[in-house]
Amino acid sequence: MRFHITVLAEDAPDVLARVSAVLSRRRIEVERLVARRVAQAEGEPAVLRIRLWARGGPTTQRQLVLQLAKLIQVLDITTSATKEEAAWPSSTIPAMRIQNS
Repeated sequence: MRFHITVLAEDAPDVLARVSAVLSRRRIEVERLVARRVAQAEGEPAVLRIRLWARGGPTTQRQLVLQLAKLIQVLDITTSATKEEAAWPSSTIPAMRIQNS
């Protein structure tokens, strides 16, 4: 089953590294990960939106959300697991594939 998770976090240098460490420790099979800075009003701290699509069951999804919520920089997490909601976004460019020679 494919699921989609959106994480809003403080835009700090180590946030993406911490999120990827959680994914690595849990051995989550990530299909796609997109991180972008979200526009904020002047004077507010910068926010990073991390969207990831992964494969796993409901237990995997629940455990990942619980682990991500423990990260101090994470502000909000939303999830979806239905076929339509977890579909690839049509407005983004597909990730490049790198082949080892």
